Amino acid sequence: MSTLARAWRGEAPLLSAALTPLSWAYGLGARAHRGLVASGAFRRARAELPIVSVGNLVAGGAGKTPVTLELARRLMRAGLAVAVLSRGYGRSSHGLVVVSDGATCAVSASDGGDEPVWLARKLPGLVVIAAENRAEAACRAKALQVDIALLDDGFSHHMLARDEDILVVDSTLGFGNRRLLPAGPLREPASQARRATLAWLTRCESASAEPPAELLEKPLVRSRYVATSLAGLDLAPQEPLAALRHRPIVAVSGIARPEEFAAALRALGASIDRHHAFGDHHRFTPAEVAALERQAAGILVTTEKDAVRLQPLASPDRWRALAMEVEVIGDASALDAVVRRFARPRGTA
Repeated sequence: MSTLARAWRGEAPLLSAALTPLSWAYGLGARAHRGLVASGAFRRARAELPIVSVGNLVAGGAGKTPVTLELARRLMRAGLAVAVLSRGYGRSSHGLVVVSDGATCAVSASDGGDEPVWLARKLPGLVVIAAENRAEAACRAKALQVDIALLDDGFSHHMLARDEDILVVDSTLGFGNRRLLPAGPLREPASQARRATLAWLTRCESASAEPPAELLEKPLVRSRYVATSLAGLDLAPQEPLAALRHRPIVAVSGIARPEEFAAALRALGASIDRHHAFGDHHRFTPAEVAALERQAAGILVTTEKDAVRLQPLASPDRWRALAMEVEVIGDASALDAVVRRFARPRGTA
């Protein structure tokens, strides 16, 4: 865990205190932006289809995109045509990119962003659009005959109105030391959690995990991550998880919480010879991939989001991706209520 991450958890108070003046400046800017939106100086766009925002208050790693995938899967099971609208963080392209029209996904992670491409490959039939302008993306989704759109990482995006605001919170971190960036992990003050219509706790060890105090009165969903298989770089299952037991591997990740990836591998019985932990959304180069393959004696194991970036560069027989799914635990009535709100009555077009 990095020193900054420790500060956000309240374990390095001196560093957090040193960064506090920067947090004050950040807070002033965030407050001014919210005030301009609330005053009507910036007109909030309203789409011609229902919008459900899935986001968080902390910087990175809460699990909002896997939550978006699980929600999309449930809405599709209810008979809805679903789109995910993403900014496509880390992509080299600009403007609007249709990552998947619901039938085909021919866009690379470089052009569409790793998370949008991952979503499209994980859930066939899902429409995925990457765009800086979310209102424009919603219009394109409507033109593609979509019934509902999910705004991935949308809680702090104020320019598009939404019908539901799902706030994702990592149960192991909560709101950390409750300070704004960079002294703490918060993008907005914890009091802004009141805007949420539903709280979704991730990384729960039990069905009794409690959210931060600001969310105690909100409808609540709890979930955990469950490993399901070893997939190829195309995300198709290749081997059962038992293949990891006592198997020497080299781990490769470019995610916000690399220590959790390593812990998941060890829990499955893998013996990690070395873990190459790159920065979140790292753009792998051909030279880096060649060096990793040359130095590793055995199999290299990565995350699914990294796999979509590695696939064009890597030797597929040398790599596996650890496939993970969101599993809702305990009472799912709050989530069922959201799905019922938007599901079409049977027999309707």
